[in-house]
Amino acid sequence: MRKLKLLFSIALLCSVIWVSRAYILTAAGAYLVSAQEPKPADIIIVLGGDTSGARAQKGCQLLQQGLSKEAWMSGLLNFYGKAEGELAIEMMRGQGCPVAQMVPLKNQLDSTRDEARVIGKMMRDRGIKSYLLITSNFHTRRSGKVFREVNPDIEAIVVSADDNGFPVDRWWHSRSARRTFFYEWVKTVSYWVGL
Repeated sequence: MRKLKLLFSIALLCSVIWVSRAYILTAAGAYLVSAQEPKPADIIIVLGGDTSGARAQKGCQLLQQGLSKEAWMSGLLNFYGKAEGELAIEMMRGQGCPVAQMVPLKNQLDSTRDEARVIGKMMRDRGIKSYLLITSNFHTRRSGKVFREVNPDIEAIVVSADDNGFPVDRWWHSRSARRTFFYEWVKTVSYWVGL
C-alpha cells in the first residue's frame, strides 16, 4: 500500500510539473532579467559579447537621447586584429550614430568581474559617479550585481538592449536561447558560490 501511495504521489507531482512547465520555465528565464529604465548618467558602458549589435544600438540610442555625453564600448581584443568595441563603432557609423562620442575599450578581459574591476578603476580615475550599463536582457541581473559589488561607490543603472535573442516567455523553443539559458545559469550559480 505504501509503494502504491508513493507511486501515486510521484505521478501526481510529475503531472503538476508537466502542466506548470511553461510557468516554471518562464520564471527561471525571468529571474535572469533585472533591468531598469534609463536615466541621465555620467557615462554609458556597453558590454561586449553581443554578435547582433543590439547592445551597441542601445548605447547609440541613449547617446542620441542625450542621457550621456560618451559611451565606452567594451569587449575582447583581437577579432581579426581589432577590438570588439572598434567593430561595434564601425557598425554604428553606418547607422548614423554619434560615433565621435563612442570610445572603444581595448582589453583582453573575458569575465564580467574583470571588466567591472578595470572599468571601475577607469571611472574612478575620471571622477564618474553614475553610469548606464548596457547588456542583453539575460545578462542584466548578474552583470548588475557584479558591477555594483565591485564598484559600490558608483551608481549603476542596468539597461537591457532591445534584442530578441532571449524571449523570456518562450526561450525553450529556440536552440540558441536554450544554450544562453544554460550558460547564464551556470555563470549565475558560479557567481553565487564565489567562482
